[in-house]
Amino acid sequence: MITLTIIEGRVTHIDDEFEWYAPVPTGETEVLSYIDPVTGMDETAEFIKANGGLDKLEIEKTSDGEYRCTRDTLNRLKAVLGAVQ
Repeated sequence: MITLTIIEGRVTHIDDEFEWYAPVPTGETEVLSYIDPVTGMDETAEFIKANGGLDKLEIEKTSDGEYRCTRDTLNRLKAVLGAVQ
């Protein structure tokens, strides 16, 4: 099980030519988990590895150990986990 901080891209500032976007936490957190139906054990880490790792699943791990993703990514992962369980 991992706790994810939900982020969204927001304009952080505008200069003469460009709008600069950065991922900004929304203040929301959600839990992502996969419990093996046979063993009853938390297999979230194994699920992440089996599906290509954090980068492939579009989950960012910050230098302070926080996990982040967008709401769209979280919804997609929950749909996949729902189909698996």
